[in-house]
Amino acid sequence: MRIVALVISIVASGLVASGASAQDAGTPELDEFRRMVDADPFTAEESDPIGTSAGDAEMRTMRLPEPEEIVEERIPPVSGDVLTAIPGVRETEHRAEIELREGVAIVHERITLTSSARVPAEARYRLAVPEGAVLVALEVCAAGACRTGIADRTTGPLGAYDDAARASGSSAAPIAHATNARDERGDAIVVRAAPVRRAGLEVRVAWAVRTIVRGGRVRFLVPARGNDARVVDTRWTVRAIDLVAPSIDGVPIETREETRPSSVPIALGATLPLTAGVRATASSVPCAAGRCARLRVVAGRPSIAGGDVIVAIDASPSTVASARGRIAPTVRTLLSMLPSGARVRVVAFAARAEEVGASWVAPTAVDSGALDLAVERELGSATRFEALWALVGPWARRGTRVVIVGDGGLTASATGAGAFASAAREGVILASVDVADRASTTALRSAIEGANGVVIDAGAEAQGATAGRGSEPLVARLTSALAPVAMRAVSVRIGDTRHALGVLREGEELVWEGPLSGATTSASITVDGTTTRASAAGAEIGPALTALADRGATALAAIDASDVARGDAGSCRARGPYASNSGVVARGETIALAHTRRCDPPPATSALDRPRREHRSGVPARVLLASLRRRVIPPARACFRADRAGRASYQERAELRVELADREIVAVQVGGAIEEALRTCLEGALDGLDVPGFDGRVIVTWPLYTAPTLPPPVLELRSDVADEVDRVATPE
Repeated sequence: MRIVALVISIVASGLVASGASAQDAGTPELDEFRRMVDADPFTAEESDPIGTSAGDAEMRTMRLPEPEEIVEERIPPVSGDVLTAIPGVRETEHRAEIELREGVAIVHERITLTSSARVPAEARYRLAVPEGAVLVALEVCAAGACRTGIADRTTGPLGAYDDAARASGSSAAPIAHATNARDERGDAIVVRAAPVRRAGLEVRVAWAVRTIVRGGRVRFLVPARGNDARVVDTRWTVRAIDLVAPSIDGVPIETREETRPSSVPIALGATLPLTAGVRATASSVPCAAGRCARLRVVAGRPSIAGGDVIVAIDASPSTVASARGRIAPTVRTLLSMLPSGARVRVVAFAARAEEVGASWVAPTAVDSGALDLAVERELGSATRFEALWALVGPWARRGTRVVIVGDGGLTASATGAGAFASAAREGVILASVDVADRASTTALRSAIEGANGVVIDAGAEAQGATAGRGSEPLVARLTSALAPVAMRAVSVRIGDTRHALGVLREGEELVWEGPLSGATTSASITVDGTTTRASAAGAEIGPALTALADRGATALAAIDASDVARGDAGSCRARGPYASNSGVVARGETIALAHTRRCDPPPATSALDRPRREHRSGVPARVLLASLRRRVIPPARACFRADRAGRASYQERAELRVELADREIVAVQVGGAIEEALRTCLEGALDGLDVPGFDGRVIVTWPLYTAPTLPPPVLELRSDVADEVDRVATPE
């Protein structure tokens, strides 16, 4: 019987193969086959040996997976630098239009996705943006139907969009979700959209970032999206509303478009018009705080005038970290910007100051090799402006510029504060150029800006120029140190309160941004006697200003408004049905999701989410303290000896507080009721201290004192005692 059954099976297979085009009814061969099967006594019996296996019982009792589970298991998403979706999904077009307006860059990006898969898919797209950029608008379109993003303030792990992506429905319009994000690669806008089909899906995202006018130019960097084989190059266009000569990577782009790969960053720039003067704008927009204002004033393109310039090279030990190799090239760039009629003197300083080369010379006469050697001079373990001022003060006159080029550090002390005040009284124009990777310290910034100077952080620009990637960005930053003052003082009025914005230089801008809280409803800025009051921002820039005021805290969901309003949105169930009026796939149809939804996400593996270890000094505290004490006490004793000047009754007490970091002295404070000469000596006594390298900062406090030298005791010998002593001491 087994042989007969096998023959029947083979014959049946042949009949089906040969009669594939025949229908089930009315076929003689099929009728004969059915009669043969019905005549088989084992048909429909449990003991039928045909097709029997040990797994039949499991097949009859196993649970069939849900459609979502089948798709996710059989077609897992592929995660790239930019696009995460099933393998059939890819980007076919990417366009970006940048609009520069009133100190803001508004970028509209249009992303077209398509799929060759047999099932509709969801796509997740990571759009890299500059630091501080915020999401402004979202729209998604497919087959002529579009949805616009509305505010989604969901706080849970899942939201209304997640329900819509998994729900069945008959909506013709696609869905999308976008939010600001930050990971180990930097700032980004993460977009999710569905369904991606063969006909294509278009996602339109708008984001904004503040642009700052420096040296008469606007320049900002858009990071690379990533190295992803499933995305295409970006086609860029730029519109400059209140600027001229827009460019991408230095290539003019005003009347055409530029194409750039997704794997490389791009630098966008534009320039203030030649005819632009001092101009103020004032806008107010709705924001999370109720109403917010933005007041801005910008001066015209700068002109670098001649005059006397003193360039001070920071040779302190802290520059070894990242700044030392950039200081001399930056000084050479600075000198190349000066007009031929200018006079220059170059000095090097740390705890002490020394002149580099001859006296006043033309910018082109400065010895380039001497600049490289200047940063290597051994001038002590501090960065003292008082030492610099003691050297250059006699040369300076009103209008002389002193430009410090270093790592943005300063040794704070009372003597240094007095030196800054003296420079301000003399009318000296101070500037500091920080070419290190870190920002300028608070001590330096407060001291320079307190003397109406300018602080420039140009580490990235200096690194680019040193590496041969062009000096134009560095020139724009250095222009701030040489530009004339356009307005001595700029202030704004918020309600009844006046806020000072400081000095406005040519080619620079000053901005005040903030909420109009409480009963405050008015804001204004006055320039040259003309007051500009804040008014409602136009539709072209208003949404961008609102998003910037709210710091990108609001996500956008392009789904039905009724779904966003639901209080129970964001189901954590592994299987549906899911409540949503925005479902985009028919009942029984499945969608290939870009990621599995879960309310208990796995432990984060991002470097930003890992707990940070506390950074401690690489030297044990006891060893470091003992080492410093051996180096600090001798010079402190020398100060006390000099102040005592041989006085036996001399007695003083002081407290020395020293802050150490970056292989040098960051701050020195001497407490106690002591003479000013002794205080000055103690502040400078440690300038030759060889500070060991360690992580972080070390603050050490030593109480110092000296006791009087008492004369030998005087014993009075009375007469009666003397007689007795003489009697005893007289020999017989």
